[in-house]
Amino acid sequence: MRIRQVREIKFDGLGNRIKEARLNCRKSLEQICDEVGFSRTYWYDLEKETRGRRHFN
Repeated sequence: MRIRQVREIKFDGLGNRIKEARLNCRKSLEQICDEVGFSRTYWYDLEKETRGRRHFN
């Protein structure tokens, strides 16, 4: 049997900080998502602070 514990923590303004970092890193969104293993949809959801589950490619 597996037991999984999940914690939800709210970091106000984190989405904006993620977006600023993306814009300042001078890489394409596709490049960033490939490097971290996220879909573009999930990345945008992080920036908008609308989702908490990961969407892998």
